Amino acid sequence: MEKIVKLNIRSLLQNEAYLIPLYQRNYAWEREEIQQLLKDINETKGNYYLGTLVVSKNKSSQFEIIDGQQRHTTLSIINAVLNYKGYDAISSRNLNFEARDKSEKVIDNLLLNKESYQKAKHASIEDKGIQNILRAVQDVEDFLVDKFKTIDSEKEFVTRFYNEIIIFRAELPENTDLNHYFEIMNNRGEQLEEHEILKAAFMSNPEVESREKQDLFSKIWDACSQMNCHVQMCFTTEERTLLFGDLYQDIPNLQTLNNYVLKKESDKISTIIEEEEIGKKGENSNSSLLSIIENYILPATFNQNKNEEFVEKFNSIIDFPNFLLQILKLQNDETSLDDKALLINFGYPNHLPDAWDFISNLLKYRVIFDRYIVKREGDSNVWGWTLKTVVKNNEYQITFPYDNDIIYRRKIRMIQAMFQVTFSSNNYKNWLFDIMVLFKVHEDIQISADLFLCELEKQAISYYNKNNLGDYFNFGLQTPRFLFNYLDYLLWVMYYDRVRGNSSSLTNEEEKIYLGKIKKERDKFDAFKFVQRSSIEHLFPQSRYKEIAAENDEAKKDVLNSFGNLCLISRNSNSAYNNDMPFQKKHDSKGKNESLKQLIMFGSFDGENWNTNEIITHQKEMKELLTESTKL
Repeated sequence: MEKIVKLNIRSLLQNEAYLIPLYQRNYAWEREEIQQLLKDINETKGNYYLGTLVVSKNKSSQFEIIDGQQRHTTLSIINAVLNYKGYDAISSRNLNFEARDKSEKVIDNLLLNKESYQKAKHASIEDKGIQNILRAVQDVEDFLVDKFKTIDSEKEFVTRFYNEIIIFRAELPENTDLNHYFEIMNNRGEQLEEHEILKAAFMSNPEVESREKQDLFSKIWDACSQMNCHVQMCFTTEERTLLFGDLYQDIPNLQTLNNYVLKKESDKISTIIEEEEIGKKGENSNSSLLSIIENYILPATFNQNKNEEFVEKFNSIIDFPNFLLQILKLQNDETSLDDKALLINFGYPNHLPDAWDFISNLLKYRVIFDRYIVKREGDSNVWGWTLKTVVKNNEYQITFPYDNDIIYRRKIRMIQAMFQVTFSSNNYKNWLFDIMVLFKVHEDIQISADLFLCELEKQAISYYNKNNLGDYFNFGLQTPRFLFNYLDYLLWVMYYDRVRGNSSSLTNEEEKIYLGKIKKERDKFDAFKFVQRSSIEHLFPQSRYKEIAAENDEAKKDVLNSFGNLCLISRNSNSAYNNDMPFQKKHDSKGKNESLKQLIMFGSFDGENWNTNEIITHQKEMKELLTESTKL
C-alpha cells in the first residue's frame, strides 16, 4: 500500500524537496485556471481539498512529481507573491526542475527580496515556461487587488491559504514502473480523485482483508461509481443472481454480501492462470492506488459495449462523490453534502466508518436510488424524466408497474423533477436524503406508489411552510425559485386531476378562473416537463413600470414586483423578451412550453390588457391554490 500523507500548503512548501522531471511539460496554467483556484480558496469554508500530488521518491530522496506538478508550481507562485507582500510566507524554494535551471532561478529571484522580485517579474525572457510563470505572478497579484479592499480581508485569505488548504501526497511503491504509471495518467487525462483515495483507504481496512472480501468490495465500489446506468448492469450474470436474486429485483444487505463471500471461499475450482495472477498481484493488489487508477474506468467483469449503451440511455441527477456523502449521512446526520470535503467527512485517513458495513449500505441504497429516483432518459434533443428498474434478461421495467399506479407514477416523476430543477446543486439535495431516510425507516424496503407520492408531497409542503414561502408574494427578483416550480407542479396536478381528457367538464365558475385557462392549453400541460430555469421574468416589463395603473411610483412598483406579474423562465427566453410589452411576449412565446404559470398569465388577457387588475386577480388565484395545497 502506498503512503498517503495529508498536508496543508505551509507543510507542502517548506518540508521535503520535490522534483519536476524533465519529461513533464512546462508550466502551462492560464489566468482562468489560476484565478478559479484562488476564488475557490477564498469562497469556500473550512478545510478545502485541493487534489492529489502523486510522487515517487528517487535516489536523492527527492519526491519526483508524477502527477500534480502544475498545482505545486502554482502554489509556489502564490507563495512568492505573498512573500513579496510581506506576509509570513515560505522564503525559500523546495520545488526543483530537472535540467531547467532558469525556471529554478526565476522562482529564487521572486523569493529573494522586493528588488529582485520586480526585476524577475519584468525580465524579457523567451523561454515559454518561464513566461507562463511570470504571467501567473501578475494573475495572482491582480486577483488580490480585485478581491480584497482591506488589509484584514487579505490577511484572512493568506491565513486560510497556508493552514486550511489541503493536498494529499500519495507516494507510489518503490518498484513501480514510472513510465507505465505516467502513461496511465496521461491516458486518463485527469488527476486522482478523492473517491479513488477513499476506496484505497477502505480496502486497507482489516474488515476487508481477505481476498474474497477485497474483490467484492472493489466490484461493488466500481459498479456504484457508474451513476449513469443501473447498478445491476455492472456485474456478470452470475454476480447479479448472487447479489440481486433470480429476477434481479432483491435489495442486497449485509447478509447478502456475507453469503457471496462464503460461496467464493468455498469454491474450490481455480485454474492455474488464476493462481498465477494472484501471485503476480503482490504490492499492486486491488487496494493500491496504482491498481485503482488502471482499473477504475470500469469493473474488470463489466462489458464495455453494454456500459456504453446504458450510459447513453440514462443520466443521473447526482454524481458518485455526492452519492457517497448521501450514504454516509444516513449513518451520521451531521455529514455535510459538500463534496469538496469528501475525505474530511469520511474521517480520512484514521477514522473511516466500518468498511464492510459501508459497502453493504452503498449497494443497498444504490439499488433503491436506481429504482425510486428519477433519471433523465434519452439524448439531448428528445428526453424525459423516467423511473425504471432492471429485471432479468437485461430489460427495464417501470417502477410501480401496475395499471392502478399510473396516476401516482406520473405525479412521482413530476414532483421529483420539480425538486431536482429547484435544487440542482449536489450540495443542497436534502430532498434526496429525505427519500433515503424514508427507505431506512421502511426496513422491508417495500413502499406503495400512493404512500411514496404522499411522502414526497409532504416534503414539498413542509419546505413551503418551514421557509414561510407564503410571505414571498411581493419580493420581485428575490422570490424563491421553489415557489414558482412548486406552483407549476400544483397547476399540472390540477390539469391531471380535473381537466385531462377531451370530455373533461368544469362548472361555469371553474371555467372563469385558472382552470378554464388550463383547459384551453391542456395539450401544452400534457407535454410539460420540468427543465432548468433560472430567470425571473416580469411579464409587465420593469423598464415601463410607470405605465402600470396605480396611485404613485411606490404602488406601481408593488404591482410590478408582485408574484402575479412574475414567472420563472430560461435565461435565453428572458434575454429574448428584453423590454417587450406583455402582448408581444405572448406572441413570441408561441411554441414554447417552459412555465405553466406563464401559460395561465398569457391566457388571462387579450390585446394589451395585462395591467393592475389582471395582475392582482392572477396573484389572488395562485396564492389561494398554494395556500389550500399546503395545509397539513
